[in-house]
Amino acid sequence: MIATSPRTSLVPLSPVLGAAAPLLKPATHAEMITVRTEGLRRGLGWQGLDVPGSPIGGALEPDAYGHNGFTGTSLWVEPSRGRYYVLLTNRVRPTRSGDTIAAVRREFHDTAARLG
Repeated sequence: MIATSPRTSLVPLSPVLGAAAPLLKPATHAEMITVRTEGLRRGLGWQGLDVPGSPIGGALEPDAYGHNGFTGTSLWVEPSRGRYYVLLTNRVRPTRSGDTIAAVRREFHDTAARLG
């Protein structure tokens, strides 16, 4: 997905966001996104928005959380705006060297957040 999705298109992630028939109990979801580290905001498998210096830019709201993958992929949820952002890439082709994906990831999320 290369753009944001409006609130009406959140059906695939509605269980994660706590709407409709949740996949997770609300308490379980809250446990997963609760910050458990000092400095960098880390939960159980999820990263909170680290400001300044977030790997996904600075345009998402403070309640955003997500996960970045080694190959450049990322999934970020922004509950206050009812949006989610998905970036699918393959930064390891043809080589694993280089870190240009960091700038691509920030630009993608900043641009997508401004679209809505």
